[in-house]
Amino acid sequence: MTIAGRVRQKCSIMKTYMEQIETLASDHEVPVEAAFDEAGVERSTLRRSRKGLTHLRHDTAEKIAEAIIRIAARQDRARDQSPAVPAAANAGA
Repeated sequence: MTIAGRVRQKCSIMKTYMEQIETLASDHEVPVEAAFDEAGVERSTLRRSRKGLTHLRHDTAEKIAEAIIRIAARQDRARDQSPAVPAAANAGA
């Protein structure tokens, strides 16, 4: 394979900031919309990024990624604090 071919191949597997944000949000079960809101980034930026009309800047992507982590941590704490329903209680339902 030529050098140009290898470069094209590597570039095709690189992810945009938006793709990385979508993956991170999915991995942590956080709605992307909630992360944008938490980060203070306009929803219009989300729509334009998803449509490929614009690309996120590095600092914006970092803010959103940090928001995803904060939301995921809150969700984990809420799950840990919620009372567990005993299996026997569900059996009679």
